[in-house]
Amino acid sequence: MNSTTVYGQLNNALDSSSLLKFSLADLYPDLIPRFITLWVLAVLAGLTTIVFTILVFIYDRKKLCSPFNIQLFVMGVCLVASAVDMDCPFYFCNYDAAIVKYSAQAGYEYCYILYAFGRSKGVIQRVSTTLHTCLDWFVKLSPLILFLQVLGPVLALAGAIDKFVWPRWIVILPSVSGFSVFLFDFALLIAFLAYVYSSSDFDSPNRPIFVAIAYFGILACFLWFISNTLFMCGNLMFLDFDTFWDLSNASYFLQLAIILVLMLMKVWLSRIRVSRNDQSKTANSKRVEEAVKKSETRPSVSETVSVQ
Repeated sequence: MNSTTVYGQLNNALDSSSLLKFSLADLYPDLIPRFITLWVLAVLAGLTTIVFTILVFIYDRKKLCSPFNIQLFVMGVCLVASAVDMDCPFYFCNYDAAIVKYSAQAGYEYCYILYAFGRSKGVIQRVSTTLHTCLDWFVKLSPLILFLQVLGPVLALAGAIDKFVWPRWIVILPSVSGFSVFLFDFALLIAFLAYVYSSSDFDSPNRPIFVAIAYFGILACFLWFISNTLFMCGNLMFLDFDTFWDLSNASYFLQLAIILVLMLMKVWLSRIRVSRNDQSKTANSKRVEEAVKKSETRPSVSETVSVQ
């Protein structure tokens, strides 16, 4: 579908609808398979979030409301909201749906940043304190950048900008937000690679944990690079609906893969900590047994006196 066709059908729909809300399926029946794909994504993301919450409640109830668990949960909810909202009426003209879509995308990105930075603080500090300081400031300021993408539909809903002008905000602001996360991810990737190939922290007892964080972080970074690139390209090519929807769907599925990678990281780190605790308990029990054996083989005071 070219831009002329889109604008022609868009103008007709806008002129014939005082509410400025109409269904994409009415305009483009061939998009229905893509809607089904989004619903499949929403179901998968919802089930993943529910199963994760149940498992945490069963096996790690004390940390159910920990920041990491809350961040993963919110990422899942935001992904479900994004997928469902894309199936709503045409959000270029349905401002409520547009606000939900971009708020959910910004919420996903922000929780990803919080989780990634929170997990990798130790790794980053060992690589570069300057990089850690810069990323810490970015994390604090990131909501201003990420939620700026909601400004377009908010201004349109308030009537502050023309209905034909605000799609330009959609093109610019989400891409700016996505590019900022892209730079953050690039910095994380550099830190992870530097730590993996560094030998300065080789004898640290926490190295297995940091190495696991680095490897899972590298995988998550690569997935995010691809997802973010598809998301930005999709926004820049929104007039070509076929390309826009294909890129958006692929980006959302990769975002689900990122959630799964971060959840697997959590499970892997828990296994490492449990294994280390078991080894510590085993070592302590061996020391106790050796101490008991020594006390049993050592002659008592009375025996020593009688011998003398």
